[in-house]
Amino acid sequence: MTERDLQQAFERCLSDPLGRLVGSHGPGAVAPPAVGAWNLPSADIDALRAWGVPIFRETGRSPIQLVGAIQSDELPSMMARGYSAYGIGRYWRREIGALEHSGTVIGVPYETTDDATSDATSDLSFLNSSVKAFLEIAWRWGAAREVLLAFDDYERLYENLGRFQDLVHRLDPMVGSTAEYAWWDGIVEGW
Repeated sequence: MTERDLQQAFERCLSDPLGRLVGSHGPGAVAPPAVGAWNLPSADIDALRAWGVPIFRETGRSPIQLVGAIQSDELPSMMARGYSAYGIGRYWRREIGALEHSGTVIGVPYETTDDATSDATSDLSFLNSSVKAFLEIAWRWGAAREVLLAFDDYERLYENLGRFQDLVHRLDPMVGSTAEYAWWDGIVEGW
């Protein structure tokens, strides 16, 4: 692919309807029927049913992989630091879950245990303010990173990474506006 072809492919990652990206970069983890009983906002349940959670392909150059793995139980399977969450996958050494009631997406390090004496959020990562925002960003990132890996022009690469980060902030205004929602900024900046 030429740099122009790559740039056009990247533009599609930012602007194509999400259903088209999911169809061309899937399949992801499919939402089991139990998702309908989860105590989440309806927009989050609808997004899980429509898109599932992406499973990033191994690239060899980028070890930060999202692996969608949606729990099949009706009750939250993740209990950490006083939070109850429905498990939706793994990403960068963390279990990823949607907080019961709010749908906020958190990451909990694999080795975390529920220790009542610890700071309630000391090792939690807040990824997105909703499952819907998380899924849209994750699917777009999965598609974009495959294109970005092919760029030879580093100036264009870093410009596009900045543009992707701007998209993340538009899709979920909590990201970038509060320090606790720094996950995606770290993923994109840590490229």
